[in-house]
Amino acid sequence: MVNISCVKPYKGPLPGQHVDRPGLVVVTQEGEEEFEVEQVVDARFKRGKLEFLVLRKGYGDKDRMWEPKPHLDNSCDAVREFDSKSPSAPRKLRGMDLNLFEP
Repeated sequence: MVNISCVKPYKGPLPGQHVDRPGLVVVTQEGEEEFEVEQVVDARFKRGKLEFLVLRKGYGDKDRMWEPKPHLDNSCDAVREFDSKSPSAPRKLRGMDLNLFEP
């Protein structure tokens, strides 16, 4: 329940105030949301699985998220670019090459 006497009209951002607007969200046939990756920022292993820190298109730095590698199947170019700029970043586990995006 909302007390209507406390509701104020929306007036928009203040002059000069930066506003992050979310990027396009694609809904897959499975009903899952899919975001476009602007840049892969970092990589790590968590619980034995490779994850990438991604910056999503239309979002700010504070909204970066760790995503498991299988979630980036549609972002091969961003992963390749990160791999070429960060050759010492994690990408192997127990001798198995996890860089599945190479041709």
